[in-house]
Amino acid sequence: MLNFWFIYNSIAILLIIYLVTNVVIRIIKFIKIKNLKKMLDYCTDVDINLELDLYELVEKYYGIERAEQLKNKDIWYRMPIELLRMAKGHEDTNKKEVNGRSIIERLYFGKFINRLGNEKYSLEVKVKDGIVIGWKELI
Repeated sequence: MLNFWFIYNSIAILLIIYLVTNVVIRIIKFIKIKNLKKMLDYCTDVDINLELDLYELVEKYYGIERAEQLKNKDIWYRMPIELLRMAKGHEDTNKKEVNGRSIIERLYFGKFINRLGNEKYSLEVKVKDGIVIGWKELI
């Protein structure tokens, strides 16, 4: 009888722990979603100023020439990948290679379909550890 009582209480305690953790996880997810919605609303209100502030930051840290290049959607050597994506948009596809301690990515932009129906790209950018190390026009 004592053994049955012990098993019953153990199962009841485990069930309570499971339910409490499940409720806590749902509350945390709800709070995160609520905060994300607030941030999204704020970003849409400040969207115009955000782009201007970003160009001002690039001008401050990289100089006027680099800020103008970013506005003209040009690429430069040792450009951070975040600024590359701001200038050219998100890449259509990428390929990653891991060599020892570094990661080399090839990002492809300007996807189009050639006359044979194959996917081609107009620009390939080579990035090493988040920094542009080269690019070439593919058409």
